[in-house]
Amino acid sequence: MMVFDPFISLYVRTAFALLFILAAMHKLRNVSEFADIVKGYNIVPLWAVAGVGIILPLFEAFVAAMLLLFPVVGIAAASALLTAYGLVIAFNIARGNTQIDCGCSWGRAKTAFPALTWALVLRNILLVIVLAISLVPTTARAFGLMDAATLGLVLCFTFFAGKAGFTLVAVYNRMREVGHV
Repeated sequence: MMVFDPFISLYVRTAFALLFILAAMHKLRNVSEFADIVKGYNIVPLWAVAGVGIILPLFEAFVAAMLLLFPVVGIAAASALLTAYGLVIAFNIARGNTQIDCGCSWGRAKTAFPALTWALVLRNILLVIVLAISLVPTTARAFGLMDAATLGLVLCFTFFAGKAGFTLVAVYNRMREVGHV
């Protein structure tokens, strides 16, 4: 049976907790803008759009806490949320509603994700698979100061690598728009 060091599970869960809490904070900073994004998907009845625009980010914050406090519940909730987001994106692609904001730009230029694509669905599938790594059994060992420092550094690297990746996608999309690619 495969067994991981507990650091790997803690890193994955903490990284996803940060992802969800940052997403929730961004959405809650401008609830009306996020409600407009929800409305663009054309799935939620108009009378419920404002409520969903508040409930979804609050649920994302809840998922972030669960990932750290109750790992199995958090992993299940995060996986369900990512799967639901992927299914909603796939549903809209299938019916041709692709020229809408995916809701995952985190305040970046809208050109980072100018339209819904199958790549976004694939991204969510991959995120669920990575999250599943946290369910692999771990060895029992105590965490020390070096583990905490390493976790902080690895999370910082992950954050900045993600920002760099999204910036490259935005630059590539912008270059395509102006005919340089």
